[in-house]
Amino acid sequence: MCFALLADERLVGFGRAVTDLATHAYWTDVVIAAEWRGKGYGEWLARCMPDHPQLQGLRRVSLLTRDAESFSRHLGFTGDVPGLVYLERRGEG
Repeated sequence: MCFALLADERLVGFGRAVTDLATHAYWTDVVIAAEWRGKGYGEWLARCMPDHPQLQGLRRVSLLTRDAESFSRHLGFTGDVPGLVYLERRGEG
């Protein structure tokens, strides 16, 4: 699912969740254009995404972040998930 934040038909924010619409969603993006950052639009978009009617009743919403851990925790995400292990398989090259 893609979410867009528009200002006069200009894309200034974008969010994306990969989901099966039944049990799980994985947030892959929440991005705000540089000149719009620091004004609360990123938080507004990040709070609107899980409110979407098709994302109700999911057992889990997950994300990986390199630079937004405190922001994600502020939104209710936690790293304290017993029994889950993060694994990945990288392509050659």
